[in-house]
Amino acid sequence: MSETLASPRRLPLTDLSEDEGMFRNQVRQFAEEKVRPLVSKMDAEARIPRELIEACFELGIMGIEIPEKHSGAGGTFFMSILAVEELARVDASLAVLVDVQNTLVNNALLRWGSEDQRARYPTRCPRPARARTPSRSPAARWTRATTMS
Repeated sequence: MSETLASPRRLPLTDLSEDEGMFRNQVRQFAEEKVRPLVSKMDAEARIPRELIEACFELGIMGIEIPEKHSGAGGTFFMSILAVEELARVDASLAVLVDVQNTLVNNALLRWGSEDQRARYPTRCPRPARARTPSRSPAARWTRATTMS
């Protein structure tokens, strides 16, 4: 495989790092506790409640790859995949929303936005409190974000 196509991830996809495992578990808990109770209502109304979208921003799953310096989570593309998989187990529509935000919207901003746009636009979304405070590790950030109520 060429150097340009090689991923910086060294573990097999079935082996998660500690941060990835904690992140996956936190998204799974969020999906089960916050999303699952709303699925029937969302299907009947054909809409995702604004409060649930805001909760996704609070958890940090709407800006997984956005660098911390721009108030994002500072995660990896693989973490985006983990989030989408865990959400899709419970509700495919919310999983698609999170996927589009991370892979299309945020990616376009990071690739083609000016530094001013990268600094300005992510802050227009609801911001997770944990993104304003430096922490020890990505795992600590995810844990702190999901324990806030």
